[in-house]
Amino acid sequence: EVPVARNLGETGYNFFKREQWSAGYDFSHRFNDRLSIQQNLKYFDVKVDSRAVFGAGLVDNDFVGVPDDFRTVNRFDFPFNERIDSLSVDTRLALELGSGGSIEQWLLFGIDYRDYDGYSEFGFGVAPAIDLFDPVYDAVIPPATIFPLARASSRKSLTLSYCILFCTGPSSVPCFMPSSTIAVFGRSA
Repeated sequence: EVPVARNLGETGYNFFKREQWSAGYDFSHRFNDRLSIQQNLKYFDVKVDSRAVFGAGLVDNDFVGVPDDFRTVNRFDFPFNERIDSLSVDTRLALELGSGGSIEQWLLFGIDYRDYDGYSEFGFGVAPAIDLFDPVYDAVIPPATIFPLARASSRKSLTLSYCILFCTGPSSVPCFMPSSTIAVFGRSA
């Protein structure tokens, strides 16, 4: 019988470390009864480093679908590292054009900026097999082949929208708000 807590990894090799932080704000100001501005900003930074040797089924060297000895487990190595930096800021200027009865109208102008830089690398390798019933740890793990992947994107956009709000019931009843975007100007890289 195999204990539920059996570790088929490498106790001195496996690890997971993540450092992350973020900062931001949510700002709004009403200039008068008709004009307001809102702005949100968020920056975050994430670093992940990990290595993991894991069990992947009983050894079947002749590939007949029956384990060779019902105790030796194949193992693989999966290192993964990642770095992400991201900045997002959006600003919206809202002008209430007027209301009458059950209809309200706004003109919205927005500026949006997003910047994302990410780098990750992952690998896959074969690790020495381990005995399921009598595991011996501290095996030498050969270096895994690493595949890097860098991602960067930046987006800037301007939006001009016209919104109209129809309310037909009491204030507790949700309103219907169709929105028509008049123009969007943007650039992504």
